[in-house]
Parts: sequence; C-alpha cells; structure tokens
Amino acid sequence: MGDALDAAGAYQAPALEAVRGGGEVWALPISQKCIALYVNTELVQEVPADLEGIGELAGKLPKGVYPLVYEAQGPYMHAAVLSGFGARLLTDDDQFGFHGPGAEKSLELVLGLIERKAVPEDASGSLVTDLFSAGQAAFAISGPWLVGGLSDAAKKRMRVVPLPKVRATGLPMRPLLTVESVMLSPQGARRPEARALARHLAGAEAAAIRLRIARTGPVRTDVPVPADDAFLAAFTEQAKVAIPMSSSQAMRTVWASARAASG
Repeated sequence: MGDALDAAGAYQAPALEAVRGGGEVWALPISQKCIALYVNTELVQEVPADLEGIGELAGKLPKGVYPLVYEAQGPYMHAAVLSGFGARLLTDDDQFGFHGPGAEKSLELVLGLIERKAVPEDASGSLVTDLFSAGQAAFAISGPWLVGGLSDAAKKRMRVVPLPKVRATGLPMRPLLTVESVMLSPQGARRPEARALARHLAGAEAAAIRLRIARTGPVRTDVPVPADDAFLAAFTEQAKVAIPMSSSQAMRTVWASARAASG
C-alpha cells in the first residue's frame, strides 16, 4: 500500500492483521464485523460467565423459551466455540484444523446443549431472528445484522455483550473477524492520486462519517465509539479479541469440510 497506509498504529490490531500477508499490508481496513452475545433483559438479568452456564438455564426459563439460539451447525458460528478449546478451522500453516481433541470436545459441548434443548437443532438465521424477536430465547449469538430483523419490542429489551468463556478450558470464545478493505491494483498503486484516495477512504474523517451514518463499527483507534452507543461498543470490544478470517486460498476448502464434520 505504500504511503496510502497513513499510520499502522491507527488501526485495530486484528483488523490490520486481516489484511497483512508476508509481512506486508495489502489493503486498508475500513470496517469489521463479528458475532457477539445478544441478551433478552426481560428473561435474564445476569449473563453466565461461560457457555455451559447458559446451557444450564434449560428447564429454568418459561415454557417454550430456549436458553440460547444460534446457527449451531454452521462452521462460521462454531469457530467461536472451537477457539474456546484452543483450536481453529485453519492452522497458521494452512492446514485443516477442525480435528483432534479440541475439535472433538467442542462438538461434544454443542451436541450436549442441543440434546438438553438448551439450543435448537439445525437453527437457520431466520429462525434465530424469529425466536429472539418473539422472546423465545434468553440469549442469541449473531452479528450486528440481527438487529435489523428484530421487532421494536425486542430491540427495547435487548443488549449486547462479548461472548462468554468455555468453562471446560477457561478460554474465551473468539469469533471470526471479517474485514472490508480498500485495495489498489498494481497500476493504481503507482499513482499518487490513487494512493491518496485510498488513504482518504480509510482515514479518520471517512471512518467517522461511516460510524455516524451507517453505524459501522470503526477499525481505527482514533475514531471512538460514542459513549451512549452500547450496541456498537459491545461489538467493537468483541472485535478486539476476534480472530481475523484467513485470506489464504486454503479457506476455500475449509467451509465444506468443516460443515461435513460438524454435521
């Protein structure tokens, strides 16, 4: 990126790591997304410290209410549980990581949650939205996109917090982080005006506009989340410990293989 990268220290470390390869920065982060924990404040006041504690709410809530809803059989969501056992979908040397003791224990935990009906089996994104919106779930794991499908009543009774730990290991659940970025072609990278445009799009002023108008979580450390925006603050805090999704071509083969393994 050359001088299009105004200051590496101005970006959140995970966001910058997502666009780094071979020691070089290949793009400028402009937004980031990850999942976190939605809380139905009418059903629960305190958030259990770990995922197992949420599961233990099964049978203690009103009839027809799940302790937790999320797409449990999808590898993107399960990656957060997997990280709680010290494993990843893709290892640092681009090998398939969804195997071994950590992966097995992560699946055993989720299967246990499903068996005790703490989590619905084979929940789709739309079912997660419907259940949480209708007040039939105490917690939901999803991204900022979930709030767009919630009823006004559900929005008033919800808050968002970072994901809990896994009791079995004491490790936090770390979701995957996806980062949108500005990239330059080889020809464009040689033009000062193209590099200046990229620097402007990823700069603090443009980031503040995206934050104010689109409520896009900032990737820059010099663009703070407003003190009264607890929703964005929670996702921004979660993103600080999220795992940047690998840009390796090996990720193309991970999704289908991981889905088959978790199915």
